[in-house]
Amino acid sequence: MKFLSKNEKVKMTIGVKIIKLMKNIVVFDLSGQKRFEFITKSDLVFKNARLVVFVFDLSRPSTLYNGLKRFYDKIKDKRKILVGNKSDLVNLSNLISLIERTANKYNFEKYFITSAKTGEGVKELFSYIANVVERIPYE
Repeated sequence: MKFLSKNEKVKMTIGVKIIKLMKNIVVFDLSGQKRFEFITKSDLVFKNARLVVFVFDLSRPSTLYNGLKRFYDKIKDKRKILVGNKSDLVNLSNLISLIERTANKYNFEKYFITSAKTGEGVKELFSYIANVVERIPYE
């Protein structure tokens, strides 16, 4: 499973993208860009989330820190997993300890390393999400 063919260009998410993946899984892609911050200002965006999947760009570690700074207060009491994407662009040996420390410090229950381009880790990520979400009672 992968999300991009080798010839596809990566396009920025504009605003919120809502994708219904399965019967009980709806994904809100909230875009980490500051100019779309107005979307996440409301607590309603995260209020009924049963699992937060926090994705950052491995080739730009600042996206991890900047995103946590902006969103952590809204997600700190939620079940959450950390996903480092674009593994095809980096030397992971330099980043694994950073990811593990961050996941522990901010109480992420698990982390995944993925590449939308090559498909690395994508199937495992979505299998985990499906299993977790199916087991969490909806409030």
